[in-house]
Amino acid sequence: MQPVYIQFDKLNLTSKPTKDGKRYVGGWKITETGNQRFFYLLKTFSFSTFIICFLLNLFAPSTMLDVVRDIAILLTGLSFIARKERVVLFSILTIYFILPLLSSLSKMF
Repeated sequence: MQPVYIQFDKLNLTSKPTKDGKRYVGGWKITETGNQRFFYLLKTFSFSTFIICFLLNLFAPSTMLDVVRDIAILLTGLSFIARKERVVLFSILTIYFILPLLSSLSKMF
């Protein structure tokens, strides 16, 4: 198969396309069900919680915020593993994320 070459001139660049892009590739909506949806929602919620706690902890340091932040990032890593997304990377990171959680818990008690 040979590549197709198109000659562009000012006429081609100034005129609007006659067909909408959706007619070429189509449009679709992906909905996840079951465990995949649960872990997707858990991943988004826990990462949002992590970011919020991280920012709050910058302005008002608290041991409780540390614990919540560390639990949230741990749940984010577990969600990636459960969804089978980048399993090796997030397995290593999740094990690494246990250490700050243990440190925060030891400060709390």
